[in-house]
Amino acid sequence: MTKRLAVAFPLIYVLVHLCLSMGHGDLRKSQNSEHRGLIINGRNAEKGRYPYFVTLDHNGGGVLIAPDIVLTAGHCKPRKRDNLKPRVGTYSFSRDRKIVDYEQFDIVDMVRHPGWIQVNEDDFIWDFLLIKLDGKSNKPVIKINRQADVPYEGQYVVAMGVGNTNPYFESKADTLQEVPLEYLSNDMCSESFDPARNLTYQDHINISMMCTTGGPRNERDACSYDSGSPIIIPGKNSEQDLLVGLVSWGELCADPDFPGVNSRVSSVSEWIDSVVCELSIDPPSDFCPERTDARSWHLMLMVVGIIAVTMAFFALCDCRAKKSLGVGDLDKSDTLIEKELLCNTYASRSEGESYGSIEAIALTTD
Repeated sequence: MTKRLAVAFPLIYVLVHLCLSMGHGDLRKSQNSEHRGLIINGRNAEKGRYPYFVTLDHNGGGVLIAPDIVLTAGHCKPRKRDNLKPRVGTYSFSRDRKIVDYEQFDIVDMVRHPGWIQVNEDDFIWDFLLIKLDGKSNKPVIKINRQADVPYEGQYVVAMGVGNTNPYFESKADTLQEVPLEYLSNDMCSESFDPARNLTYQDHINISMMCTTGGPRNERDACSYDSGSPIIIPGKNSEQDLLVGLVSWGELCADPDFPGVNSRVSSVSEWIDSVVCELSIDPPSDFCPERTDARSWHLMLMVVGIIAVTMAFFALCDCRAKKSLGVGDLDKSDTLIEKELLCNTYASRSEGESYGSIEAIALTTD
């Protein structure tokens, strides 16, 4: 019995060590710079509910914020833009892993946030990247959050992705997954630590980040393969959804001691506005108010011009009709239709003359 126990104890120790290494060490390697975004304990999203969702091959996810602009995480930037094919509106995969229900584009340009820093293997600051597509998508875009106090503590948000659904082995989703999460303030997030592993978020959370947690033990989370995927405050439909964050990094996946860390969109809203206005051929009105104001002025001037030309034409017609047919004839006509008939009658008699200029009006009335 004693010999059996002597053999059993080392064996048990080895098995426990292997289980711990599989649950922590190996997983940490898989989620390092290999991207975060695995949806754990989520559910199939309703088809067409998130038309702005974008997949970036195996580099992660993204979100359509203008017809030709995708926002994603900075660490998703590929070394060569030809290696990446953004797909807008991705919802499902067929069994041979070919994506269906999407629009595919090439990349024209990529702009990463100038403050982007990779602190270590799985810790990023100012983790944002804007991608200019080679065409315009027909899918609806999502509105971005520009208010620093949104979300509020404990507010319900939704993360989405098509990455793995299990933290311990590869099991990519065939359908777009969504998972409900809660917003956690940066102060609360910074207090996260695990003395047993000597790990802490203290001094790692800054204003470019926002944290989310999924339940009392953080059993719902986002992790590998879908960094850059959107985190939204859901509305009644996609037009009312609000983009507040992007999946970025975190300690392990669905770790009970550490929330997920995401990129906070409101912290770079001015930078997003400026880049979108520079790159997009059709930016939404809330990105470029100056350009929208200019368009409004041009439209107003066009309307005024049309009214002026119309008034000038009728003034010319009125004057010429009075001179040719007699003032009394025109004055006796009580309706606009009768006056128009008189004008048309005179116009037919005066073929070949110029009616459109101010000089013609002046010469006729002298």
